[in-house]
Amino acid sequence: MACWKLKKGWRYEFERAGVRYTGSGYPTKAKALAAQEERKKTCAQGEKAPQGMAFSEVAGLYLDWSEKRHAKKTFEYKRMVFRRFISFNGDQDIRGITPAILHRYLNTRATNHNYNVHRKELSSLFTFA
Repeated sequence: MACWKLKKGWRYEFERAGVRYTGSGYPTKAKALAAQEERKKTCAQGEKAPQGMAFSEVAGLYLDWSEKRHAKKTFEYKRMVFRRFISFNGDQDIRGITPAILHRYLNTRATNHNYNVHRKELSSLFTFA
């Protein structure tokens, strides 16, 4: 967000979602700032809310990548972890999965080793996402 004086008036500039918006030729700083706020409002109205993806969609994309990158046994283990998580939690939006949900799932694991391996696989999925 910037507002500065030029020889022919005032200019504003701001960036939203990677797009730069500018305006110039305003006689006063107050008018440039008012125009900037009005432009921000119109930009915000035009934006759509980001659409989420289901956990299974993200897991599928990750498994496609993993199948080419990892050994077959590793790939199958990752797939098994994601299937168990979906059967425990259901296939919900990945943005709706909180640390509390992950903790509840991991607490159902029988051993510390199993807990840590599942945690590692889920962590790698969320890092990929």
